[in-house]
Amino acid sequence: MKNRTNGTVKHKVNVIKNPNTWIIGAIFLVLFALHYDQIVPILSQINILTVFGRKAHSLQRTLFIIPIAYVGYVFGLRAGIAALVVVYLGILPRVFFLSENPNDEFWEATLAMGVALVFNLWLETRRKDLAHEKHLMSERLEKLAERHKAEQALSKLASIVNSTDDAIIGFGLGGLVTSINSGAQTIFHCREQELLGEHISRIIPAYTHERLEKILHAIRNGEHEHRSESLKQGNDTVDLWVTISPVKDEQGNISSASLIAKDITEQKNLEREILEISKREQEKLGELLHDSLGQHLTGIAFKCKVLEKKLTKKRVKNITEPMEIALLINQAINQTRSLSKGLLHFEIEAIGMVNALSELIRATEDLYGIKASFYCDEVTKVHDNTVAAQLYLITQEAINNAVRHGKPSVIEVGFETNDNTLRLTISDNGGGTLPQMDRNKGLGLRIMRYRSEIIGAHLEIKSNKDHGIVIQCRMPLPA
Repeated sequence: MKNRTNGTVKHKVNVIKNPNTWIIGAIFLVLFALHYDQIVPILSQINILTVFGRKAHSLQRTLFIIPIAYVGYVFGLRAGIAALVVVYLGILPRVFFLSENPNDEFWEATLAMGVALVFNLWLETRRKDLAHEKHLMSERLEKLAERHKAEQALSKLASIVNSTDDAIIGFGLGGLVTSINSGAQTIFHCREQELLGEHISRIIPAYTHERLEKILHAIRNGEHEHRSESLKQGNDTVDLWVTISPVKDEQGNISSASLIAKDITEQKNLEREILEISKREQEKLGELLHDSLGQHLTGIAFKCKVLEKKLTKKRVKNITEPMEIALLINQAINQTRSLSKGLLHFEIEAIGMVNALSELIRATEDLYGIKASFYCDEVTKVHDNTVAAQLYLITQEAINNAVRHGKPSVIEVGFETNDNTLRLTISDNGGGTLPQMDRNKGLGLRIMRYRSEIIGAHLEIKSNKDHGIVIQCRMPLPA
């Protein structure tokens, strides 16, 4: 209640301080004085309206419309109606008690107040219209300001997109290109006019209609596609890391897709160099095992045989240690040969991919003492030595990882072709799990991914339905 009273007092103080209040009060005072000039002798003598004769009071009542409208204009419709009622009640005594024709003057006063009321209503309507127009204008200005900000942000974003070195391409769900930035024109050696409206496969030939449909199926489900692609540009090969993402409209529906391609040729070349160095070091180690350690162990085994013969000639009985040592050394020689075979890769090119994998499976059984199997269909062949070498090394790394971390009793390797896709599958029944692999993320796993990316393959790791891990490497075959 106190706050309300304080608010009312404050409002009254503001009205009193308003100069319009004093101007309106002065006008009303003058008009009421002139209206009641008969009881004020001085005003009766100097009445400036006597020139109108008996119609002077009618004019005075009409003049009351001006301050009433003034009140309504300054303080609003309610204040105007309140002023009208006060004036109406203020002039009625003059009409009934001091006029010669009270009936006529009453209707004159009523008509004047009616005009004042209509005028106030018109002013209020006009004020509301002006306020509404002002509100609309304010909204339009706000929208223009927001639009200007949005255009500035869009222009800035377009500038960023167009100035980036990465290729950014927009295309519809049918595969037709709708936009392309300058980075794409640089990477793909083409002009914007040449590609707008063309199918995305013209830029990246690997994205045929059939393959793109599989990608777009994932895009329609809101998924993002990440893959490595290699392009032939004359005599050069350009390696790209491609990300395809869904683009939504204002209603949140997926209406198109965007492709961002980053040139990773330099990175890929560096990875190839690193893997090539690793390969050479492995081969060097394999040669050392085969030629140096293997020969040394063979020499020791030969010495044991000589020692055994000498002891036999001297008829020394119950001495079995030389034979046992020779047996252990022969086992070490076999293991050394198996290790050296795993480190030497020249056999892949010499005897073929299928034979190389078969030999790797036999070496795995001999070296680790576990059951290993290999299956392959008759149509699967690899004609590219680089692809064959990398697939072999992926298999080797997957087997080593399985033995080291999962300790399986069975390892299966599959090599087959299906739906124009080459599939290499390595599965085991060990104790390794996906969370464990995600936690450890060792060098072997990263190397397998690098090797698969180098040949344009996709490496997938998942849990086996029983126990262990399944590693699958899929690579599209050239048409």
